[in-house]
Amino acid sequence: MTNQPYNLQLLWDASDYGLTYFHEVYPESVGKENKSKHFKTHNEESASSTLSNKKGEENTGVYVVYNHSTKESLNAIDHVKKEHHFQFLEACEYLFQKFGLSKIKGQFFKPETKFEPTEKPLEYYKIDYAKKIDNYHFLAPFLTPEICKEYDFYSVNSYCKVTKTGKLKTIIANDNYPIFAYKQKDFCKMYEPKAPKGDEFLYKHHFLGNKPTRIIYGWERLFNMVDFDEIERLAESKKYAKNEYDKNKIKEQIEDLKLECAVIATGGSDGLNLASLGYNVIWFNSEAEIINSDEYFKLSKIVKTIYYVPDLDETGIKQAVAMGMQFINIKVLWLPEYLKKENKKDLRDWVCKHKNDSLEKVQSKFKQLLSQALNFQFWDYGDKSVKLNPKKLLHFLKHKNFRLYKQPFSSADTGKEEDGYFIQIQNNLISKTFPSDVKRCVTQWLDDNYHNINIYNMILRSPFFNQNSLKSLPYFEYQKNNCGIDFQYYFFNNKAVKVNKDKIDLINYSKNLEVNIWEEEKINHFLEVSNPFFETYLDEMERKRIKILDNSSNYLKVLINTSRIFGKKMLI
Repeated sequence: MTNQPYNLQLLWDASDYGLTYFHEVYPESVGKENKSKHFKTHNEESASSTLSNKKGEENTGVYVVYNHSTKESLNAIDHVKKEHHFQFLEACEYLFQKFGLSKIKGQFFKPETKFEPTEKPLEYYKIDYAKKIDNYHFLAPFLTPEICKEYDFYSVNSYCKVTKTGKLKTIIANDNYPIFAYKQKDFCKMYEPKAPKGDEFLYKHHFLGNKPTRIIYGWERLFNMVDFDEIERLAESKKYAKNEYDKNKIKEQIEDLKLECAVIATGGSDGLNLASLGYNVIWFNSEAEIINSDEYFKLSKIVKTIYYVPDLDETGIKQAVAMGMQFINIKVLWLPEYLKKENKKDLRDWVCKHKNDSLEKVQSKFKQLLSQALNFQFWDYGDKSVKLNPKKLLHFLKHKNFRLYKQPFSSADTGKEEDGYFIQIQNNLISKTFPSDVKRCVTQWLDDNYHNINIYNMILRSPFFNQNSLKSLPYFEYQKNNCGIDFQYYFFNNKAVKVNKDKIDLINYSKNLEVNIWEEEKINHFLEVSNPFFETYLDEMERKRIKILDNSSNYLKVLINTSRIFGKKMLI
């Protein structure tokens, strides 16, 4: 590859021509290089790979792994390309970072761009779609061209549009800068995954054509899979059924016409990964958008179970809870917490983490996750009664931020367990609470959302809200983190403040603030930050001086006058 920005000889020198890399990836290969001794890779059932730098490599001395079953030969760069679904330059970047090497400075991961004179109108655009869908496995490792077409997702060779300056701008994709499009009737949503962050001209997501105010990707596909008119007809006839037997028969007919499930994703990447696992999926244009009442009502007519898979960041969790509390029949699938420890947050991250497994194995794992999905309806309907579902109620209380602040065992000999106490965390403030407060929170929510009085009465009568039952709430372990050697947090009624030697930051409680304090430590005052009263500067003799910006403060006036006792002497 010409003009590529990496000096590969640096890589080979740093990695002993790839030997160090392969020894780390395949520990079984250690000591077996150039000895015709076979070892297993993680994709093999039997040992059929060898490691050698004697043959099959254009650059003499470079180590390659040769699989005697598939006849495939890979050097370190080729191996990274295959394992991570990277392009050549991405694989180089990965290995250069791994071995702490610097690359030659240069522009890459950018498309070819052309500007031409034109008389086309400003709204003109044209897209040259590729004949086959390619370069998408980094996005969704189990995706297929057939699934891409189902969701109107296409590879793009190039596209052009008219700029505000009246030029025809053409963007041309290449191997290191793929371009995709979600093709719709009157517009296309362009997806350029390699667009540099913060670039003035290249955007990761942008639109061509007449973008509507509301977009639900995969929506039409779902409704094309069912006979919606027949479902509507049966639902109407059910209203006029003469008896319960007829109503139940019609209900069974409607259920038979429905899809088993549909999953709401937070974006296109998650959506395509879910589709690649065999699920019917929809998603909105923005992660901040959620399904509305009309859409939910219509979707529930054709789908038996609706799932939602949120991101694990603060915004994703808040959005999922808000939506789940509004539509209490939607089941929320919470991804494993270990993703957050790896700085991952979404369904795509989870699928890519398992990309080396077989599709069947990943589907089985995801099915297990899906079986743990919970909605916020913490009661079940029986034939003639309403019953509390303790598991769902604990799920509800967890997302109302109730926790058990539990002390360790008081004695290792007796094994006696300390009772601890219950807390609620709101706006980063920890407050002690009691079982009666927990019950009051639940009944208030039922009132606010106009739920049936039978459910309300069930809660009032329930023995669940006692000390022992509520001990099943998640633990909370307090770690003082509101101060350090170079910073201090203060909490006021309206804001938190972070102070260090350089500045004072005001932080809204609604923002992601991984600091908690006990409520009694909050300063009972509404903070307002004033403009500075003075600033310091150096005069022409490099002496530090003070410039008064605002002398309206009486305290400052006293301070100024007091300082002037020796003012004349200081100015000499």
